[in-house]
Amino acid sequence: MRSDAYARVATDRQIRDLVGDIPTIFLSASVPYEREVPKTISAAERRSAKLLNQRYLANAQPARVRSAVIALTRATLMRKARLAFGAHPSISPMVLAAARDVQAPKASVLIFQSEFFEGTVPSSTLELASWESGLLLLTRAEAPRKDQSEDQRRARSLKRMRDLMVSVPGLCASVFVGGMEGVPAEANIVCERHPQLPVYALASTGSAARELSEADPARYNGRRPEAAKLMASPSYSVVAQQILDDVLPMRDARAKQ
Repeated sequence: MRSDAYARVATDRQIRDLVGDIPTIFLSASVPYEREVPKTISAAERRSAKLLNQRYLANAQPARVRSAVIALTRATLMRKARLAFGAHPSISPMVLAAARDVQAPKASVLIFQSEFFEGTVPSSTLELASWESGLLLLTRAEAPRKDQSEDQRRARSLKRMRDLMVSVPGLCASVFVGGMEGVPAEANIVCERHPQLPVYALASTGSAARELSEADPARYNGRRPEAAKLMASPSYSVVAQQILDDVLPMRDARAKQ
């Protein structure tokens, strides 16, 4: 991988200095899969984790997740905006496939990954970072401690990565697609850090995104009551364009104030 295709970051200031301030869409997405439950947790915790995983799998829509991610990536890059997301084996190939034919500027796709997973970064993510418009940002992993397990270290490293992901300058919207536990975790961070940010949960992609939309439709439709029907639509090229039409003028107007 090229030396300029990745950077190690530990603070939001480093990210701001590195990538600059352009309109940015934060994508939180994954295709649900049967997750292996850690053997180190209690029996009750194992049962709870299995039930949660089964719940996400019960209404998973892999084909719709793929269509939504590809449509959002294309629409974002064609509007000269930037896409930021956390590297995931099921999502990186979709973003790469959608971005290849778009003549996007340097660092138009920001891929976040924790150093905790540095030795297991999938080839699709490395290929996306090596693409001239991609940039892989490795966030600092939690240091090993005697009083915490590897599962706890992993969770804290992910939390640090997610905090930095939502500190990207120019953030103008967040879109949630499919997903499992990571999607509501990232939704909570986004809404806590940016309470005024328009957020969109595409209910038609199922799983965690559907649950977010059903739990709080007024919050996860971009704060437009009439957008609820749009969030349930599988016409993702239309959905993506509508989201960008909604948020880019909003950001431009704020910048002129």
